[in-house]
Parts: sequence; C-alpha cells; structure tokens
Amino acid sequence: MLDSLHFLLTYQCSGECPHCFVWAGPVGPTMSSSDLEYYLGQAARAGIRDVAFEGGEPFLVYPTLAHGVRLAGGHDMRVTVVTNGVWAVSMDEAERWLTPLAELGRLNIAVSTDDYHGGPEQARRAENAARAAEGLGLDPVIFRTELENVMFRGRAAEELADGVPHGSWDEYDECPHESLTNPSRAHLDALGYLHLCQGLCPGRMDGTTLPSLVETDFLAEHPVLGLIAAEGPAGLVRSFDLPLRGSYADACHLCYRARELLRSRFPDYLGPDRMYGVFDG
Repeated sequence: MLDSLHFLLTYQCSGECPHCFVWAGPVGPTMSSSDLEYYLGQAARAGIRDVAFEGGEPFLVYPTLAHGVRLAGGHDMRVTVVTNGVWAVSMDEAERWLTPLAELGRLNIAVSTDDYHGGPEQARRAENAARAAEGLGLDPVIFRTELENVMFRGRAAEELADGVPHGSWDEYDECPHESLTNPSRAHLDALGYLHLCQGLCPGRMDGTTLPSLVETDFLAEHPVLGLIAAEGPAGLVRSFDLPLRGSYADACHLCYRARELLRSRFPDYLGPDRMYGVFDG
C-alpha cells in the first residue's frame, strides 16, 4: 500500500555528485507551485500520510518548497525535507532559512553530507544546517553515503561502478532494494513522472490521477516492472535477449544498463531522459 510520496521538486542542484540517481546539476526542470498543489491534493485523496521534498536541492526553489510544506501541513501530512545544506553558510543563515519552514507544518530535516557532496566547506554548511534544525526541534537526520552502500544507477553507474568488485549478470535475479509487488513509497518528479525506482515508472500524472495510478495493477500491465519483480534485472536480459552478459557492480547497475537499452521500446515507462543522463540541447 503506497503511503509515502517523495516529491523531486527540481533537478537543479548546487553539486553534481557522482552517486546521484537523478543526474542533478546546475540546470534542470522545476515543479511549478500550481502542479505541486494539484499533486498534493491527489496524494491526500490517495491516502498518502508522509511526504518528502527533495531534488536536486529543494532550497534552490525555496518559494515552491515553502508552499509545499504549508500545503502538506494543511493535509495533516508528515513532511521531511532532504537537503545538502549548501544554503547554511552560517548558523544565523541556517536559522533564517529554516525558521519559516518550522512554522508551517510537521517537519523533519534530512541532511546529506559526505565526501561525495564536496569538501570541508560543504561539510561545515551541512553541520550548520543540522545544528540549526536540531535547535528548532526539527529532528535532523544525517545521510552519509559510503561506496559500499551506493546503488549503481544514474550517475553512479557511469562514475563509480568501476571502483568496486563485480558479479556475473545472471546472479542478479531479484530487486534487492524496492518492493515492486507492494510498494509503500514512490517518487514524483518535476516532469510529472511517478517512479517506483528512479527511471522506472508506472505512468505519468498528465491525463490521469495519482489514485488511479496507485490502484492500477501495473505489474500485470507494465512490460518491465513485472519482469523485474519476478526475475530481477537478469530477467530483462533473458527475456529481451540483451547484449549484457558480462559483470556488474550490483543489481541496480545491471538493471540500469538494461533499461537504457529498452528505453526506445518503452518510453512511457522508462523515463524521463534526465534519469538516464540525457539532457535537453
């Protein structure tokens, strides 16, 4: 039962971290406030009780972020904001950014900080963000990525996969990270794509509603999701006779490579371009 929805408010970010699932960077599409209002209303109708606002870096679109926190509070939803803390140049600045959000709804802050997110200055800002959040009662959580915990999809498949041991493609006969048969969480991006895993979509919000997407038997209808749920990414290689019978960093790595090859056949289900490192222009 889907009960948590993560809003990817923007693909814009202050960094271009090598482990980023969504290929975030300085330029990218952003969700409009009107679309966010519509989506949150749909989420409430679907019974969603927990939402997260992330990106990219959601503080780069602060008015939209604040609007979302306020609307979610009106729907009595619990809210988490995921950030790298780049905006927290000092404790005073951190409190200035966070205090209005703390007054708008039931809010927690998750701060991503590690060697992939930048050097000492970025780490200092992340620490400011976490300390200010704690002072405001926002129950901060620190996310620290280590290479052994990376899932090798998105930019990580290109930039980090060669740095770890690989296993044979036919070992990856299940999805170890997402419960595709009974998902409790999904992501909704700035382009209206609903993702059960980044780049793996049961549909888009244009022309339909979130409740109808949630209630659809997408495993039966989706040409890729059902196979991954039943046989893992190795099932994609076998069923579509893909030229991927080599070695891979993990199941995500093989799945990502398989989906890259299948995108032209199933564009409605394997998108958007940005999730696969394809940029406009």
